[in-house]
Amino acid sequence: MAKKQKPKPPARGEEESVSLRLPANTSAPIPTKQVPILCRPNRPPRCPLGTDMFSNQAWQEIARSLRLSGQEIQIVHGMFDDHTEAAIAANLKISPHTVHTHCERLYRKLGVSGRVKLALRVMNEYIVLTRATGTFLPPLCANFAAGRCPLRAT
Repeated sequence: MAKKQKPKPPARGEEESVSLRLPANTSAPIPTKQVPILCRPNRPPRCPLGTDMFSNQAWQEIARSLRLSGQEIQIVHGMFDDHTEAAIAANLKISPHTVHTHCERLYRKLGVSGRVKLALRVMNEYIVLTRATGTFLPPLCANFAAGRCPLRAT
């Protein structure tokens, strides 16, 4: 007796599709259409990750606000994309030791102690920038954008 195999989940970045059918009690023809799955029950929706989390304009504003140099923001991008120091060095065509030195100086400059705290500091800066009056950056939260956020009054 052969075991029923579970279907393999799609690889990261691959599209997943499902066949949609109308209920059996309808008199209309039953079309079958392949559509991409963006969100499923018990599965979080796909969200942009890494540097794609923010637009280029947002990254420029974050860099300006945190006073990051061009090289520093490129290293922050590498960290956001979860690259190792060696991979960041290869992408930027510099020494891994130089990347390590930049990381240490970034941590000191932003008052953080590691990659996670650096990412949280950058995200916090984005939130601060979106709350500023006259900003062109879109807020992270749809409730804030719609005026339903209790933090909006502060």
